[in-house]
Amino acid sequence: MGLFSDMDKMGLSDFKDSEILKQEETVKRNNKEVKPAVKRELTEKDYLLLRDYECPVCEWKFKALSVKAGKVRQTGHDIDMRIHYEGIDPVKYEVISCPCCGYSAIASQFNKLISIQKDLIKQQISTYYMPDDDWDDDEDVYDYKMAVTKFKLALVCAMVKRGKASELAFLSLKLHWLIESYMEELDKESEEYKKCVEDDNECMRNAYDGFKKAFSSENLPIYGLDENTMPYIISALGYELGEYEGAKSMIGRVITSRTANERIKELARDLKDMIDEKI
Repeated sequence: MGLFSDMDKMGLSDFKDSEILKQEETVKRNNKEVKPAVKRELTEKDYLLLRDYECPVCEWKFKALSVKAGKVRQTGHDIDMRIHYEGIDPVKYEVISCPCCGYSAIASQFNKLISIQKDLIKQQISTYYMPDDDWDDDEDVYDYKMAVTKFKLALVCAMVKRGKASELAFLSLKLHWLIESYMEELDKESEEYKKCVEDDNECMRNAYDGFKKAFSSENLPIYGLDENTMPYIISALGYELGEYEGAKSMIGRVITSRTANERIKELARDLKDMIDEKI
């Protein structure tokens, strides 16, 4: 008798005396070799689904691509917390844009508008908005150029609706990450690459200045950034911009913080060493 002794009634008599820990990679049954199934490599499309949205400004109903929850896997990160993923860049799909009136925002903030903000969007965005002929939300995936355009729209909408410094800084940071990813696909001699370099530097500067203002004037946490992660990102952006003295001052807050966990402190110590080499 054994674990599989009753499997013969299901036509699986070859498993009667099997030992679980001694199975070979292939199983021979009826003198035929059964090979393990080959796992198909996931494409970017496999990580996505279409979600339904209704614009809070013009009430237009539309669909937009969204990343399936729990699907993506991180593979690493840069010093400014830009995360790298396997198979997809989720940041490309974070902004939702109404194809009718142009209102755009991070998905989690898309429906968070008060009446006066809706009026401002209608007056200063929707009145003049003309959809890009190359923009097709029915595509299976979004390319970086389209994603960058969506983020720029979201940033313009945030400015128009008088968003806080933290919102403008957060969008600028995400746009910085997105442009960095886009640049990795481009020819460094192309005009598009040169434009991206300019845009990237402007986004870093806006994020750096905006987060410094938010850190001193707004209640934390904001967009998942607490009293330790925000100064870390400010310091990392300062390092990238060559603002070494300001970066060093800000990173010191993290290293000496009583509430910071060991992971963020370790990142902070590494960043401090990099800053010290520049000073």
